[in-house]
Amino acid sequence: MSVYYLPWWGLVVCLAASTLAAYLFLERTQAGDSPWVLFLLTVILAPVILAVAMVVAITLSALLSAVVEDWMGTPAEKSELPPARTEHTRRSSPTTVVDGTHPATTEGPPPTTATATATATASP
Repeated sequence: MSVYYLPWWGLVVCLAASTLAAYLFLERTQAGDSPWVLFLLTVILAPVILAVAMVVAITLSALLSAVVEDWMGTPAEKSELPPARTEHTRRSSPTTVVDGTHPATTEGPPPTTATATATATASP
């Protein structure tokens, strides 16, 4: 899965657009009477406008993705998965305990490691 990052110049272009939007908005208010106040508020408000626009864009993208996924349906591979195993217990039903140990076989004794130990101690 590839990840694509927005280049720095793209961020600068978006910041310039938000600066222009803040300037045009503030110019119509009482802050437009004083150029120093207008520029100061523009510098403060531009990153806020950009952050709000980014949050709105991400939210709309997530909502649109969910709507399109519901509209398109689930893929066939995902719908054929078996259901997860769940264990339901009730107080009135008897419980079964499964013993995880295996019974011992009578075919013969387990192999010993006496030969490996003897050869390891016999060498000088």
